[in-house]
Amino acid sequence: MKILIVKLGSIGDVVNTIPLFNILRESLTDSFIAWAIEPKAYPIIKNIDLVDKIIIFDRYHCLKSLPAFIFRLKKERFDIVLDLQRILKSGFFTFLSRAKRRIGFDKDRCKEFSWIWTNERIPASDPEKHMVEQYLEFARYLNITNSKVRWDVDISRGEEPKLKKFFFGFYEKPIAINIGASKPANRWFPESFASLIDILQNDYHIPVILTGGPEDEKFARIIKERTKSKFIDLVGKTSLNFLAGIFKGCRLFIGCDTGPMHIAVAMGSPVVSLFGASNPRRTGPYGYLDLVVRKEIDCSPCNKKKCPTRDCMRLIKPSDVLEKVDKVLNNKRNNHNINEFL
Repeated sequence: MKILIVKLGSIGDVVNTIPLFNILRESLTDSFIAWAIEPKAYPIIKNIDLVDKIIIFDRYHCLKSLPAFIFRLKKERFDIVLDLQRILKSGFFTFLSRAKRRIGFDKDRCKEFSWIWTNERIPASDPEKHMVEQYLEFARYLNITNSKVRWDVDISRGEEPKLKKFFFGFYEKPIAINIGASKPANRWFPESFASLIDILQNDYHIPVILTGGPEDEKFARIIKERTKSKFIDLVGKTSLNFLAGIFKGCRLFIGCDTGPMHIAVAMGSPVVSLFGASNPRRTGPYGYLDLVVRKEIDCSPCNKKKCPTRDCMRLIKPSDVLEKVDKVLNNKRNNHNINEFL
C-alpha cells in the first residue's frame, strides 16, 4: 500500500504531524509512505529516515515546480492520500494524485472549499482540540488503535560538529529565548523581553541565547538597547536544523506561539510559552500546556493576525514567565496537568 501525507507547511504544523507519521509507520510496516511538503518546512522532515519519499512543491517558483510535482504525484500511484493541510491547494493536489482513497477533514474543519477534492472525510470533531490530536484522528479513521504521541526525530542531525563547538565553554546549560511569532498579534514586547533577560542573568545566573528569524533582527536590536545584560544573539543566524540543536542543548525554551516553539517540543526541551491571540488548547506546546503563560481577558483568544493594542500580551509580565520557569528549574511540574487545556 502506498500512502501520501500532504502537509506542505507551516513549520509548526509539520512538526505536529510527525506523531501521526510515526504511528502510520509503526502500524503499517509494509507500506510505502511519502510526504508532500514545501521547501521552508523540508528541513523538519529530511532527517526522518523512515519517510520513503519526499515530494517538494515550491510555491515561490510555481510555474517551474508545479509540472514536475504533479508528474511525481501521478507517477507514484498512491492508494491513499491524507490531506492534512485542508486548504484549496492541498485539496487540489490530493485530487490530482488520482488516489482511490482521498481522505480529508470533515467539511466544517476545512478551509477554502478543500473538502470538495476528497472522497472520504474523517468524522466531525472538536475544532479547538489540539492539532496533534486532530491529526491522530486520521490514524483512527484507518482503524489504527495506536495513539502514542512521540516525535523520535533528531531535526538537528548533521549539525553535531558545529553544535559541539558552539556549546563548548558554557558554565551551565543556557536558556533559549525565541523572540519571533507567527503573527504580529502573538508577539511579546521588547521591554518585557529585556527585563526577563536581566532577571535571568542577574538573579538566576543562567546564560541566555536569543533566537529568531531574519525578520526579527530589528526587534533583537531594540531588545539589546533596552537590556543591561549580555546575551548570545543568534537571531537570523541559524538554519532550522542548527536551531533545533540549540533547543536540544538548552535547559529550557521561552517564546511565543511560533514554529520554533514546536521544534523545541520535538527536541525534548521544556517549553514556557506566551499566548494571547491564539488558543493554546489548539496550538500550544504539546505536553507543556501547564507551562503556558496567558491572561484571561474577554477578547482572548481572538485568533487575529494583527491587533492595535495587544492587551493580552501586554498584560503578561516577566514575573508571570518566571513563575513557570521556576517550575521547570525546581522540578515542580504536576505531571497530571501537563495537557490541562486538552
